[in-house]
Amino acid sequence: MIDEIKDNPLCWKIEQEGELKIIKHNSGKKHYQKGFENEEWKEIENVLNNQSRSDFPPNPSKEQQNSYDNWTKEQLIAEINRLKTENEELKNNQNLTTSERQLRLQQNQQKLDQIQSIFDSKDTQQPTNNNNFPTGLVVGGVLLAVIGLVSFLIIRKSKNKKEK
Repeated sequence: MIDEIKDNPLCWKIEQEGELKIIKHNSGKKHYQKGFENEEWKEIENVLNNQSRSDFPPNPSKEQQNSYDNWTKEQLIAEINRLKTENEELKNNQNLTTSERQLRLQQNQQKLDQIQSIFDSKDTQQPTNNNNFPTGLVVGGVLLAVIGLVSFLIIRKSKNKKEK
């Protein structure tokens, strides 16, 4: 839970609900302070109260940007769905300024385009032939068996003619 908050602190806020403190996600999901240990709650408060917009937007590393190349189709589909969901949440996020929201949406769209191009290239690649079946040996073996059978029949026929 704490990792989820750390990953996207701009989507969370601490509110007072009656006498209880809660953390609330933009989607409406709520978690009460009672459900956390004191150290966990302090860490959450620290993350949410000290979130700085100066490091916004986060710059993904080159390694992170190129990591999609090694993903399976299932992972790419899951990432596409996650980014689309995040885009919907960003559109409804009233805590962000318009420019921040627009920038995050653009970044997600670029990621989506990159993933889509990788996904398309994986679709067009020919499947590699992992067939290790020894076709040559089978054909050669069958050919030798046929030649042996024909030779046996010819020899037998010629012996039958000599006996008559």
